Amino acid sequence: MNRKVVISMAIVTVLMANVVLYCIFFRDGDARSMVPDDATGVAVLDVRRLVKEADIDESKLKGIDNRTGIDFANKVYGFMTKAGNVGFAAMVSNDDDLDDCLSDRRTRRGLTFGMMGSFVVCHDTKRVLLMGPMASLKDEVLQDEMISLMDKESEGCALLDSIEGNISPLAVRITMEALPERIRNVIVPNLPDGFDMTRVQIAMDGTVREKQICLHSHVVTGSSLVNNHLEELLECLKPMDASMLSMSNAKPVVWFGMGVKGEELLYFLRKNGLTRAAMMGLSMNIDADRMLSAIDGDMCVSIPELGLHKFSYLMLAHVTNGKFMENEGEWNKDVIKAHIGLADENTLYATNSTRLIPSSTEFNPNIILQSVYSEIRGSKFYLRVETESLWNVMAPLLAALGYSNKVYSSLCEIGSVCFRMDDEGAWLEWNLNSGLNDIFGKWIE
Repeated sequence: MNRKVVISMAIVTVLMANVVLYCIFFRDGDARSMVPDDATGVAVLDVRRLVKEADIDESKLKGIDNRTGIDFANKVYGFMTKAGNVGFAAMVSNDDDLDDCLSDRRTRRGLTFGMMGSFVVCHDTKRVLLMGPMASLKDEVLQDEMISLMDKESEGCALLDSIEGNISPLAVRITMEALPERIRNVIVPNLPDGFDMTRVQIAMDGTVREKQICLHSHVVTGSSLVNNHLEELLECLKPMDASMLSMSNAKPVVWFGMGVKGEELLYFLRKNGLTRAAMMGLSMNIDADRMLSAIDGDMCVSIPELGLHKFSYLMLAHVTNGKFMENEGEWNKDVIKAHIGLADENTLYATNSTRLIPSSTEFNPNIILQSVYSEIRGSKFYLRVETESLWNVMAPLLAALGYSNKVYSSLCEIGSVCFRMDDEGAWLEWNLNSGLNDIFGKWIE
């Protein structure tokens, strides 16, 4: 064999050996460095600050460390990739404990791979990376991406840099780039070709109060096109007076309402291709345009039954007049499959259940909704979900994804989720049945 070829092969062999040894023994960096530089969404969870604000016993946090092998005393980072994968990056407290949580373990390039629920896990002795969901160890492309993130020397994620200095225990930033195109087109239609999706961000910051976790969100945008569109949308809404709460007399699994300026909202919806097509479809069966134009005030929907085989709803809306009902006899009732009428001269109802048809002589105050009256009144949009009922519907799916009954029971501790929007921004609140201290304790038992 040619001497130069032998020397060249020897050099290549030494270089490859150095690379392998580096990958196995000298990987370094913190969890932050594993976040992709071009991530379309990021999150930072400061568990130590969360524990302090929620007045949680720190020994319980140590207990979770011992059970999972993940060091929750350090920040945990979440991210979304351009390919649509979701990832979580953290530090390792004990790699043996972490291995005990994994199924189908295997080693590649000096890293341990395994499954945790529906996420692929990759870790060394210092750091751990989870990516998924609905992932598989058979996906070598995903494994290669995870190895690349473990090895990379970060130049810095601009989206993550925007959170630096944030004192909230949870901070989230998502760019419009992270949203599927069909959703982007609904939110802001007719975006020009080449529009920089990173210029529009949804920012969320989390705080903790007694039995409640709250996320305050707002839109950060450098685009006049998006700003004008959002301002136009908000002009179609008005503060709610919450006068219809007494008509929603069934305990709702889901309840949402908004204050609507019907004529302005109709004009806004018809400018969007997708919503315009939907409105035209409705107009074949009912006088949808006239009905929506007549709405001026609160519009709300209550869903008292929600399951795999049953679903019922009651929609109520404040209308200025009922002239849209004049042609009711010509509506295609087989297509509509709903009872539509006027509860009184200014209240429209639509329901798929005869027992939910409101009667003005039998209105009973809804205790659950009355308890949050002050939040509903004045909001431009309000959504409330009784999560235990929802988790019962989702339980088979959670089991199929590999989540344990312990995870399910922990989810049931979230009594309700509320989302409201007012002139100050949007607020997402998780109301807990128990204190975070108790929930942490149950999780680590």
